[in-house]
Amino acid sequence: MSDPYAYKRNARLQTRLAAEIQALLKLPANSECADCGATRTVRFCSVTLGIFLCNRCYGIHRSVGAHITRTKCVGLDTWSPGEVEAMRAMGNTRAKALFEATVPADVARATAISTDRETERWVRDKYERRHYYAAAPAHAAASATVGLCATAPAFAPSSDWAAFETAFPSAPVVSGAPVATVSWLASFETSAPSQPAVPCLDVAGAAPGGSANAMCLDPFCVAAGGFPGGSAAPAGRGGSGSCLLD
Repeated sequence: MSDPYAYKRNARLQTRLAAEIQALLKLPANSECADCGATRTVRFCSVTLGIFLCNRCYGIHRSVGAHITRTKCVGLDTWSPGEVEAMRAMGNTRAKALFEATVPADVARATAISTDRETERWVRDKYERRHYYAAAPAHAAASATVGLCATAPAFAPSSDWAAFETAFPSAPVVSGAPVATVSWLASFETSAPSQPAVPCLDVAGAAPGGSANAMCLDPFCVAAGGFPGGSAAPAGRGGSGSCLLD
């Protein structure tokens, strides 16, 4: 199994790659910081973004996180052929065209004299939040190929409703045959048998059919005809024939 880090121990390869990075750094567009435009201490870079940075912006990029921007120091760190090729393919000019494509006129860009807080907000807006990013056609196609920054196309229904229904058929129609209605009371009476008749007793414990002043203690007693299957209820205290507990 080959060693994936063998390039770090290849002194001849590292010498050649370091010379290529130094040559890229000497280009006019790369000799100033990609974020604040400072021309001093520009000896750092972001290998994931392909840009060259000053000492202050290098520290800000490190605070943003390697998942957004991974930094290296020119002249100290080792390089892989892929990293050098990424730096050559991007550079400060192309990076600004991508990450500063839609900067509004009222937004102040960071400069060499901006405060650290202003510069950090500018860097995070550019690379972390991507407020001003607009991908070039070739870059967008490459991103879509690997699944980065790709968005699903929005669904637009057809203006012709008939065509839309043909493309998306509706649910099957339920038969329109009438459904027989069942009375819940009839079903209850069928499933639950009638209770046996309970005779009405007066408060004194008189036998069924007692005096007219007897009070019915059966809660199911119906004065008009008695409980189904039973006898008529005795008259109440006022002789009206109504059950006082009904």
